[in-house]
Amino acid sequence: MKKHFLLLAVLFVSALSFTSCSSDNDDEVADETKAFISYKFNNVSYTYDDPAVATSLNMMIDGMGDGNRRIQLWLPLSVTTGTHAIVNEPSNEDAYGASFYINDASEFYLHGTSGTINITVNNDTKMEGTFTFSGTTDDVNYTVSEGSFRILKD
Repeated sequence: MKKHFLLLAVLFVSALSFTSCSSDNDDEVADETKAFISYKFNNVSYTYDDPAVATSLNMMIDGMGDGNRRIQLWLPLSVTTGTHAIVNEPSNEDAYGASFYINDASEFYLHGTSGTINITVNNDTKMEGTFTFSGTTDDVNYTVSEGSFRILKD
């Protein structure tokens, strides 16, 4: 009887270890449901949750954080997946554009004049992509790199 009890106890403990351990990462699942925009500027990484999305003649994704930094992506209303060149043509409704600024005493403003926005997912529930762009301010070239975003659609 003790042998059967010991065997049953070992089986019970083994069963618990299989059910309590999982290879699923709950954080990854939760991250799939969050909107964000992230980028690197001057070797410092920034991530802002829940960027604002506005549509009119085009779509603007607007990430604001830490009081004075802001990054904006402009896309046409008919966004397609793939890689698109960033141009500084604000009046062109079909253009892909980007800007970055710091609203402090320096009032630093960078218009993207080159770079890319790569739309990797665009479906009924979300849009995701990556971006990088460069521009010149006060005769100095700056780059925003390692950009990524996800917006959620209603």
